[in-house]
Amino acid sequence: MTLNSGNVVFTAGAMGLGTSSPNPDAELEVASSTQGLLIPRLALNATTSPTPLGAHVAGMMVFNTATAGDVTPGFYVDNGSQWLALTAAAGSAGNSVTFNYNGDASGTTGTIQVWTVPATVTSVVIECWGASAGISGLWGETKGGCGGYAKGTLAVSPGQTLYVNVGGRPVYSGTAAGGWNGGGGNPLTGNLAGGGASDVRVAGSDLGASLEDRIIVAGGGGGAGWNATTDIPGGAGGGSDGASGASDYLVLDGTTCVVLGGNGGSVSVGGHGGPAFSDRSVHTFFGADGALGIGGNATNYMAGGGGGGWYGGGGGGAVYDGVFDLGGGGGGGSSYVGGVTGGTTAPGVNASHGKVVIHW
Repeated sequence: MTLNSGNVVFTAGAMGLGTSSPNPDAELEVASSTQGLLIPRLALNATTSPTPLGAHVAGMMVFNTATAGDVTPGFYVDNGSQWLALTAAAGSAGNSVTFNYNGDASGTTGTIQVWTVPATVTSVVIECWGASAGISGLWGETKGGCGGYAKGTLAVSPGQTLYVNVGGRPVYSGTAAGGWNGGGGNPLTGNLAGGGASDVRVAGSDLGASLEDRIIVAGGGGGAGWNATTDIPGGAGGGSDGASGASDYLVLDGTTCVVLGGNGGSVSVGGHGGPAFSDRSVHTFFGADGALGIGGNATNYMAGGGGGGWYGGGGGGAVYDGVFDLGGGGGGGSSYVGGVTGGTTAPGVNASHGKVVIHW
């Protein structure tokens, strides 16, 4: 049975727009030599959020108009749990490869991963997510800073080697080290340590081992500090600059103690470690400064370590004497897109281990 109404044709279960003989295997065929198909345009918030939709729906396609979180303008398809970008670089067939954290369960080990550019490929789009800080503070409130995001396009040659480091999210497992790839440590527990950065490097004489070889970096989050009743938030990984960790103070019997969070790393310098002050005779601990690629350590177990990044965040300051016990959050590491074109960054979008995706 065929029903023809102007440019709309219904035939044997198929519908055609602009064609009188729609393909019988298609529910809908649209044909035109002068007009295109306009997909719904809306503003997404992040790949993990269905907003403005009410829920994730597998197969849903939209054109995103916003630059927010880890999304940029372009087509996205939902897989039922998150949005996936339809990314096409020059010469692209829509291919991609994903690199995940490859160390042990502590989040503090890992190795350089290697990728060889396929034949005929001359341009790739790289996305990096830095790792979040330790899984929680003393009170389990999950206030470690989230990792940042960086994206950009890199001109490449077939057969060229790229070196990938994916940041680790540290947890307490008998080690106080920071997250793999630059996270600042805590003297007692990985729960308060900084997250590692994620980056891609080009080959130098050292085969990608040098921090100077990095062409794109997503900063790691700063570790949480804590006091007698609550956890103190760590700073988010960049964005261009990492965010500073939160500060704290305590007044008891007319005596005041103040601890400052570590500063976030910037595009040109590591974040300063947080100081500590007291008008009581107690132990004060200044957090270590961040440096190129490395978050500053917390020097007392009350404070958070800085996140790794292009430049790492500073460790938080702390006060401790058994009565006045409190520590500031670590600063987040900075992100970097100076080695790619069309670079964009976003702060604090990733609450897990880092990730790197290369599209071509």
